[in-house]
Amino acid sequence: MKKITLISVLLTAIIALTPASGPTGLAVDINQYRISPGADTGLAEIVWSINRGSLTFHKSDGIWQDTLQFEISVSRDDSVFYMDTLTRIVEVPADQMVSESYLLFDKHTVELPTSGVYVVEITAHDLGAPDSFSTLITSFRMPDFADDFSLSSIALFGDVSEDTTEGIFTFDGFRMLPNPSGVFRVSLPILYYYIEIYRGKDFADKIISGWEISLESGELIQRAEPETIASEVNDLYIVNGLDISTLPLGVYKLTLNISDDRLDRTLEAAKKFTILEPESPLIRKYYLIGDNIEQEYDYIEYFLTSPDKRLYENLTDDGRIEFINRYWEGLDPTLDTQENEYRVEIIERWHTANIAFDQSGGLEPSGWRTDRGRIYIKFGKPDDIERSPITMGTNPWEQWHYFELKGGVVFVFADRKGINDWRLVHSTYPGELYDPDWNEKLFRMHDIGRPGGAE
Repeated sequence: MKKITLISVLLTAIIALTPASGPTGLAVDINQYRISPGADTGLAEIVWSINRGSLTFHKSDGIWQDTLQFEISVSRDDSVFYMDTLTRIVEVPADQMVSESYLLFDKHTVELPTSGVYVVEITAHDLGAPDSFSTLITSFRMPDFADDFSLSSIALFGDVSEDTTEGIFTFDGFRMLPNPSGVFRVSLPILYYYIEIYRGKDFADKIISGWEISLESGELIQRAEPETIASEVNDLYIVNGLDISTLPLGVYKLTLNISDDRLDRTLEAAKKFTILEPESPLIRKYYLIGDNIEQEYDYIEYFLTSPDKRLYENLTDDGRIEFINRYWEGLDPTLDTQENEYRVEIIERWHTANIAFDQSGGLEPSGWRTDRGRIYIKFGKPDDIERSPITMGTNPWEQWHYFELKGGVVFVFADRKGINDWRLVHSTYPGELYDPDWNEKLFRMHDIGRPGGAE
């Protein structure tokens, strides 16, 4: 994936029948991108994931950690084009169990000649357990990218969310977590894809993009109406999220059709993906009946990304019920029990916020809509609260401390007008309002607001 100019985020619902789930472990995918017009080489982006729960951690200087070593080779016609060994140290965060299981992602980019078929072999060694290793071998074709009109391969992602921090999986203000296995399940109900479009100097001012999903046998399952995308640049990309939570189990092919009217030409790119059953017994837990849909949405609203919210708004009532059930299922710590402990915890926070931060005199649930309510619902009870009452120098404020969150963060709330209207004025949590001068501004605001104060 490389830096180019345009993003189009399209969210689409697919109507089908049954839930999906799948395995974890070492998985590898290779995406191919153009370097520049006329170049006789392209970029092969090797992406992989490994299950953190399978690692062997050892304690060193009070920190649990493990060392992984990845051996990568790329060959063509029995000739090795590239070899490298990468070392990665995995540390257990202070707020996590050593045995906690989830996927770790990494990637490596290699420049290779175009118009060739390559074989990639990657071996993952767990140095904490010398006899523990996994090897995967896969092949791919590096295309010959035409200068006037060509496409990259399709890259699959399990999650796309807004994120302005730096990282190997952040791009143009989005965090894009890959899905190199191509396997989707209960915890990955949305298939996100990314594709780059390359055009020559004399390009049209728009392209037409369409997609379809078919079974491995070729039977068409779903087809979207073509979308016209205006563009004033020659190189652009598309990110799209498809709700596949109700597709039957099986192996599918996602096909994208991109057309350029000026050239009267349509290009096609395709990618396989799989929907599998859960590895462990799963008890479906349906929480929604009738008018309860919007109440359930209120419980989870603060945890949804902007694309998730847009997707929800475009769903039917049945689709919204399925969406919310999928959300709760994906975060259920015990899938084989009747109770979803995560949901219970969030609902308890929601009701506590309404009582503690009420602004309606108990007439209606309002505390969850306040800044303090939002933070309480998202992160739970703070580890410590520092309070300052109203004084001659400043209006009242509260400083909430979460010692284990992101290495330690604070949220500062102030009743800036002295009317029980508490607002977030500063936080060190990424993405929240950051204003280290909040105290000075609060002092000035109090001085201006009192009789005889500064003008």
